[in-house]
Amino acid sequence: MNVLAVLLGILFVNAGFAQAPAKTERYEPFKTLIRELDDTTRIAQLIQFHERKSDLYQFSEAHQALTEALAIAKRLRDTKRIANVYLTLGLWSAKQNNYLQAIQQYQKALSFLKSPTDAERIHQLYIQIGNAYQHTLDLKNAEFYYAKVINAQAPKASLLNQSYAYGGLANLADQVYDGRKAMYYNQKALAVAKQLGRWDEYYSKLANLAFNYSDLNRPQESIALYKQCMAYIERVQKENRSNPVFERHFRMAIYDGMPYPLITLNRFDEAEQYAKLALKYGDQDNGYQKLHRMWAYDALKLLYEKKGDYAKALQASRQWAVYRDSIQNEARARQFAEVETRHQTKEKEDQINELNSTHTQQTRQLWAGVVGMTLLVLLVGTMIWQYRRVQRSRTKIQQQSDQLSLMMKELHHRVKNNLAIISSLLKLQANRLDDEKSIQAVRTGQQRVEAMSLIHQRLYQTDTITTVNMQEYLTDLTRGLILAYGYEPDNFALTLEVSQQDVDIDLAMPLGLIANELITNAFKYAFTSHRHPHLRIVLLHRDGFILEVQDNGPGIDSTYWQQRSGHTSFGKRLINSLCEQLDGHYELLNQNGTLFRLHIPEKVLGA
Repeated sequence: MNVLAVLLGILFVNAGFAQAPAKTERYEPFKTLIRELDDTTRIAQLIQFHERKSDLYQFSEAHQALTEALAIAKRLRDTKRIANVYLTLGLWSAKQNNYLQAIQQYQKALSFLKSPTDAERIHQLYIQIGNAYQHTLDLKNAEFYYAKVINAQAPKASLLNQSYAYGGLANLADQVYDGRKAMYYNQKALAVAKQLGRWDEYYSKLANLAFNYSDLNRPQESIALYKQCMAYIERVQKENRSNPVFERHFRMAIYDGMPYPLITLNRFDEAEQYAKLALKYGDQDNGYQKLHRMWAYDALKLLYEKKGDYAKALQASRQWAVYRDSIQNEARARQFAEVETRHQTKEKEDQINELNSTHTQQTRQLWAGVVGMTLLVLLVGTMIWQYRRVQRSRTKIQQQSDQLSLMMKELHHRVKNNLAIISSLLKLQANRLDDEKSIQAVRTGQQRVEAMSLIHQRLYQTDTITTVNMQEYLTDLTRGLILAYGYEPDNFALTLEVSQQDVDIDLAMPLGLIANELITNAFKYAFTSHRHPHLRIVLLHRDGFILEVQDNGPGIDSTYWQQRSGHTSFGKRLINSLCEQLDGHYELLNQNGTLFRLHIPEKVLGA
């Protein structure tokens, strides 16, 4: 139902795809034809050849051309052109619905774009990657790359890419049937247009939002937005600053869309009036007469059906079907060309005025500063020298910081790998043992190693190298133990509450080991005969840290726990040792099972 969106879609489709050539051309003769051209021109010609062949679905020859273009770009060591060829290879793969291969090509293109001047192309690649992930139904990664565009501190030109990213996020919301989120992202796209100061686009998007409100069965809000759009076009017309083509299309978008919310409110006479206005004035909108007639008859069909006049509804339905099949060739190229020309003219006038103002100011400063020119030059030279020195120092510090971060990640990676090797060795050793107690002892040791390994894995997989996300860590740790002890996650009740997500590694490591011991004990002793196991894990930051692990088993004899000092198990000694290391104290309670509560004072956290 979104007429303005349809018109914009036609415009971009016509602009984005070249017309296929009438003459059939083959790759080898074409390669010979361009052989004498300079390398950069050959790359451009080969990419254009690929586009023509892809439009004809002749993908094999298109790929031959891109392979040759990539070889030339690599020989030139021209990183920008290498990136451009990889981007084109990604589009080539996507057109064949091979989106995973397309993602690989886009990632290769990104690896060659490092300069801040490449921001626009980088954002375009992020959008393409998000689109490819969206086609593979990997909505999480698609959202990640769209968000990278939106969160980037980019130059103003990249705001248009942000608008595309918001559109992608709106599509993701539609895929999961989240209409409210789709509306939110459409409103963000509207805000970008406002930030750019492109008011025609702003009100065009506002008209789209009115269509959205109508689709979401919010007719009152839809009508209110249509009235704002009508007021805008009448205002710019009165001020004699409107584009006639834009005005005509914009008015027709309102006439086409207004009947739907009016029909929802049973305001049939007003709805019929707007539909007939669309029929009357649509014939004056050169190139789009059929489109407007299609939507007008669609509205009339709905109106007459709701009124119960089925003869007129059938007649309108037939008229709608006649015009439905012929609207795709309509274009708005001339209108948008005029809008763009006007926008560019205004920019040039602003630049000329700014240059004139700058020239006048510089002239006055020149006459006023003749006497002190030498001093000014020395002062500026000193400031430039100081600035460059500071910049070099900052660059060196940043490089050292990046190197240190990389080394720390590599260290954590190697530690994780070493712990994984130890875990594998323990697993192999357990498989070779016959004594059940020995097997359990070795497997318990393996689980402790894996608990430490999991922390190091999280450290090298994230940008933070000194803190661990305890929510994610405890979730992964518990789920791993659930599976290790043969429980099904769907049949196991797990309650996890973490008030502070990120915890320093020096605290996270002993906390993780203590949690591992307590959770393991719950699986070994609390749930052996329990049909509905429930485990509760709480980590709170309240006057220090409080760790609670509670099961719904038969409970524990705290006196028995305290009296076995002569034959204390390794797990208990480990818990006691780690608690002493953290200067904390713990207590064991029987509350519908066993409750272990550890308190670590605030002074320890600040040490």
